[in-house]
Amino acid sequence: MSSAVVSRQLQAPAASTSGRPAVPIVFAPSAATRRCARPLPVFGIGCSRQRPELRALAKKDRKGSEPSAPQLGEATDSSPFIEPLLRGLVLGVGAGVLCEVLHVAFKVSQATDGGSHLPSPAQIYEQLQPHFVWDHAVAISFWLLFYVIEAAAILAILREYPDDKQAVIRSTVTLPKRLMPLTLSSVKKALHTLVNGKAPQAAQQGAAPMAIRGGSSSAPQPRASGGGAAVLERPSITEPKPQQPGTAPKPAPQEPKEPNEPQHDDDRKPASAASLAQLRRSAGLKPGQLDPASPLVGGKTATGNPKDALEAKRAKELADRRAYLQNFWYAAALSEKVSSKPIKVDIMSRTVTIWRGEDGKVHCLDNVCPHRGAPLSGGWTKTKNGKSCVVCPYHGWAFNGEGSLEEVPSQSPELAFPRRPLVDSYPVEERGGFVWLFFGSKSLPADERPPIPMVPELEDPKWRAVYGEMEFDCAHWSVFENALDMAHIHYLHNGSFGNQDKPVINDMDVTRDTWSVGAKFSIHNKPVNPLWKFSEVPAVPVEARAMLPSTSYVKITLGGGIQMITYVNTVPIDENRAINRFCLIRNFALSPIFDGYTRKSMFKILGEDKEMIELLKPEQIRSEVSLEADKPQIAYRKLRQEWIDMGYGVQPEEVAKHSGSLRLDM
Repeated sequence: MSSAVVSRQLQAPAASTSGRPAVPIVFAPSAATRRCARPLPVFGIGCSRQRPELRALAKKDRKGSEPSAPQLGEATDSSPFIEPLLRGLVLGVGAGVLCEVLHVAFKVSQATDGGSHLPSPAQIYEQLQPHFVWDHAVAISFWLLFYVIEAAAILAILREYPDDKQAVIRSTVTLPKRLMPLTLSSVKKALHTLVNGKAPQAAQQGAAPMAIRGGSSSAPQPRASGGGAAVLERPSITEPKPQQPGTAPKPAPQEPKEPNEPQHDDDRKPASAASLAQLRRSAGLKPGQLDPASPLVGGKTATGNPKDALEAKRAKELADRRAYLQNFWYAAALSEKVSSKPIKVDIMSRTVTIWRGEDGKVHCLDNVCPHRGAPLSGGWTKTKNGKSCVVCPYHGWAFNGEGSLEEVPSQSPELAFPRRPLVDSYPVEERGGFVWLFFGSKSLPADERPPIPMVPELEDPKWRAVYGEMEFDCAHWSVFENALDMAHIHYLHNGSFGNQDKPVINDMDVTRDTWSVGAKFSIHNKPVNPLWKFSEVPAVPVEARAMLPSTSYVKITLGGGIQMITYVNTVPIDENRAINRFCLIRNFALSPIFDGYTRKSMFKILGEDKEMIELLKPEQIRSEVSLEADKPQIAYRKLRQEWIDMGYGVQPEEVAKHSGSLRLDM
């Protein structure tokens, strides 16, 4: 019986609002549809003379379309604790059997008489019977032990990687997995092959968000039309025409294929369940969730290529990391560099000017004069009407700290000029030796702003801080995350305090709160020179913190109570440049005569970092591989991403093209 194919085009918008690729939806013909021989006017499917048979087949097909148990090898979303439970049971039983074998061997070796007389099985059983209880106890104990090991690892993974838990669980190596590396699915396949003499067929169903099952294995696939919309093909069975006597039946004409039409059924293998499941995970879809980008809800059909989805996910990750966090405080300058002379500061793809008034208060304005666009940082300061003002070097206009015009020298006093703020001003606070600028919304009340990322040692007289700045020709997030990378110190700084002979990081413990991520661990360093030998300890305890938006704090404790803190503020200059405004804080040798040596040491360490960081190419890798030592970085990325997802992120190009104020209202 020949069949014709009727194509129906689904209208879909040009782009998906969700940004996620759609997953192909496959409609397969039902058994009743395939058995019908006479088309009905509407659907092209009919069976008027076989209506009872059609009803029976439809009923049978409905039963067959009910959800069935997953086939062997099919990816499922079952509980991740079942396999560890069974693996622990097998290993526990093995441990119990091993104990029994050892008991038997021991009793046999004791009962032999010169190696010529062996006890009977009944005698061995009678002697070993008291030990059977202990053998069972060993089996149960090892079962519980192995299960607890894997369950603890799985619980930790569920907390750290909730979106990709299955892949991480499969790749995590534990002691029970080392003892029994086979998975239950592989054991099932082996048993199926042993019993039936052939390997089980891999399931192809269940990965798409929705499927209409049928009895045929040659279900039509969606194909791309000229306009880019999805085309779902539904079979239509026509009744064969009677042939004339004595004539050979003509072969059914083949439908010509479009140039860009992908091959169907017999020419192309359908996408596997594993690849479709990976595509859905990459799109952030949960089991049973309908893809918003599918044609059923007006989305655009995807290619079904997991590689494209992974590349799209990576592109979003990099875009979010490039973004600036708004409504936070940034270290715009070192206090020691701010005086009555206005200074120019490039920050967050914009430029501001900062100066200190006669009363010691620091002011900050946009660097562009509203008259003709001259740089205010090229001028000078003066006091006018009791207010500290910056004077434009082009025409002498004087602006106070709120951006209001106080003087126009070229205009006679009796003529009026605007008294409202003409230049955007920015909230600034001076604390801990830094001038902090609030990069945020005008409408956000001051008491609702996040805290300045300060540490108490900066304002404690028992500690002494030495300050400095260093620019980097690379993105701000690469510079800041280096401060949280604890594994690099033994290699990049091996010539100073790193120790390649003992690079292991011990006892890593990571915590977090609303504004920061904390980490405690220990390392093995080596003295910088013999003069530091007195401070050597077996293991150096380290306390590290990453504070939003981009401030790091690393505190080490040496022998004799010596403590040092590296406090670094990474501030974006623009999309491709950043600056570290830092200080090294110490609780010993508080005399200023040691400041030069301390500053030189800090510049040496940051210089080693700079050489490597400017060579990094994170955009050239599709997916980063992170391990135990990278926990602080991963925790910080998750915390920052939460704020990005709440709308606190702004792209550099959006700030750069924004005219006027540096602040962008949310």
